[in-house]
Amino acid sequence: MGLSFGIQKVEDTDVRFSYSGFHDFRHRIARSIGLKDVYGGTETDIYETGRVNEIESSHPVFPLLDHSDSDGDMGPDDCGIVGAYLKVLIPEWEKELEDGFDLDLESDIEMGKRLAEVMMQCYEKGETLLFL
Repeated sequence: MGLSFGIQKVEDTDVRFSYSGFHDFRHRIARSIGLKDVYGGTETDIYETGRVNEIESSHPVFPLLDHSDSDGDMGPDDCGIVGAYLKVLIPEWEKELEDGFDLDLESDIEMGKRLAEVMMQCYEKGETLLFL
């Protein structure tokens, strides 16, 4: 069981995270945008400590970081903003792989790219992204 993403009436995309994987993915994003020493499932968890509120609500990735991790939806405008930001952010993560193999990082890169593509599709078609 985990989190998958759909586009309005389209039942399935190829974007799937375990709940803990999505949680960790969003922590990686938070670290990438400047929150220091935040890791899911620890005493530094951004949701448990409320540190997610340290991120400006105007930050392009805030709608994803502030979103429920198990249900709801995201409108096309937010999808366009977040998706475009992920397309810039994820290549920075790929540079980290030059230092060696990291299965969690590779998974975040792959799913992050897929999520960014689906978000851009939602934006371009005026569709809503569903968190299923």
